Amino acid sequence: MSQPSDHNNAVDELWRVFLTTGHNASERRQKRFLALLPAHHRCKFCFAPFDGVGAPLVRIVFDKRPSHLNPNLLDFCENFASKYQGGAEIELSMLFVDVRGSTALAERMTAVEFSRLINRFYSAATDILIRTDAMIDKLVGDQVTGLYVPGLAGPAHAQRAIAAAQGIMRVTGHAEPGGPWVPLGAGVHTGTAYVGAVVSHRAILIQGSSPVVIQ
Repeated sequence: MSQPSDHNNAVDELWRVFLTTGHNASERRQKRFLALLPAHHRCKFCFAPFDGVGAPLVRIVFDKRPSHLNPNLLDFCENFASKYQGGAEIELSMLFVDVRGSTALAERMTAVEFSRLINRFYSAATDILIRTDAMIDKLVGDQVTGLYVPGLAGPAHAQRAIAAAQGIMRVTGHAEPGGPWVPLGAGVHTGTAYVGAVVSHRAILIQGSSPVVIQ
């Protein structure tokens, strides 16, 4: 009979493969099959079609749907975290963007005006995060957080995160002569962290990130 530690080690190895390369051997075979199905729009991670004749097959047979973390991906992360309780220590990059002076800003606006401003900020930031293959971790208060793991963003995940930070600053007007329409600060941290699922199967834990790049 296998020991609990053997099971935990096996789960941790699954997480390491998932977060750093994105696929094990079985999933690579499935990816090759899904790539053969015709589509105009498909998952960037597993190549499953979002449209065309293959889309119903993906929904019914593979039970996959758009991810809450990035709509250009299927719900691989939520399903993986639900199935495997554990995690792995990997190197990743994390992008933090928040509204500077949001309390003072809110005091000068009505509640409706401030809500619209924050929603516009969320929309602009998440659009950049989606296009740069981030996993959207948080949209809370005046802050947006994106995770760039090697299995999705590739080995140049730090550069992807920095490019996203610069893109968000541009679309919010920080390079304009008249100044930004919302004042932001952005930080990119790259380092080793333990990433996995804990307690609630929907929760993703990130511990021990050591920032080495600040933008």
